[in-house]
Amino acid sequence: MMQEPTVGRAIAIVSGKGGSGKTIIAAVMAEVFDAAGQSLILVDADTGTAGLTFYFGLELVSNTSVGLTDLFLDSDKLQGERVSSVVRPIRGFKQAKFLSVGDYRRFPKDLSEAELASRMKPVISRLKEIADYVVFDCRGGIDEESLAVCKSVDDILLIVETDTTSYQATQRLVDILSENDTALKLKGFMINKVFDNPKTLAKNGTAAFRSQYLTAIPFDFDAMREFFTGGIPNTASVFGTHVQHGLHKAYSEVIPEPARRVYRFDEYEEIGFVNLDSLRGGIVVSLLIVAITGLLVFYWHNPPLHFHITVPLAVVILALFGLVGSISSTRQAIGRAINRLVAITLLIRRR
Repeated sequence: MMQEPTVGRAIAIVSGKGGSGKTIIAAVMAEVFDAAGQSLILVDADTGTAGLTFYFGLELVSNTSVGLTDLFLDSDKLQGERVSSVVRPIRGFKQAKFLSVGDYRRFPKDLSEAELASRMKPVISRLKEIADYVVFDCRGGIDEESLAVCKSVDDILLIVETDTTSYQATQRLVDILSENDTALKLKGFMINKVFDNPKTLAKNGTAAFRSQYLTAIPFDFDAMREFFTGGIPNTASVFGTHVQHGLHKAYSEVIPEPARRVYRFDEYEEIGFVNLDSLRGGIVVSLLIVAITGLLVFYWHNPPLHFHITVPLAVVILALFGLVGSISSTRQAIGRAINRLVAITLLIRRR
């Protein structure tokens, strides 16, 4: 008996407005699914700015000159193995591949909504035949191309920022999806660039966006710097950990919980624009400096008979600890070690 071909699942990543961080989240999603052993095609569906194509073309993908536009204009490329000529491997990934937008200047701008949907559907169907998951990074806001994608995919993930403008724009986006009978595809929403307690937004968003809250992603300068220089934030980073946590809630059958602990709502208040691990590590180093200073003062008032610490040596010791506390990566390493120690302690107590 002939086995039916496996059909993957298509996901559209959308946001109420541009600048929400949707593109970097889509990139990390590819990394999370790849690490979970799932084949995936990441598609740049932003025919306006092609942001994902630009970033991936810096170092991660060898050729981004052909892509979605070519499949859209030439249906012959969807037949047989010819689609592989436009889907490119991503450097450092096992199974994830990338479909750039190609030459977005050639993307047809005069098609009706129905024509867009009729051309988009076979493209998505073909990609689903060759990958477990197909993730579309759509343009910020909602345009005809993004709407055509949303009508043809299986799931829609919302990315929303914490400001009022983004919240209202996301509400409007959900209204448009409802008007086009696609709101039932909403899998959930992720709150991005969080540096304050997101509890209220998570609670209110569940009703306003008519979908489940998935995760709140802390504002992470290190992740943004990594992406803007042509890389992808590691899944073990603060950013990657929280993206994976959200994907686990949405796709628990294939995505495991992240190894690192996610933040509680109240912990976001400690972040501001500082990495929480770095903050905790800095506090520990500061306490050590205070403790050592206290011990030195006690020593000078009660010197032992066979041990002597000079003032210059004491200054050097304190300076070394101060130097350690001034290095961000060292503070983060200390903070992560504390997190692991706390997690192990809690695990032992539970047993």
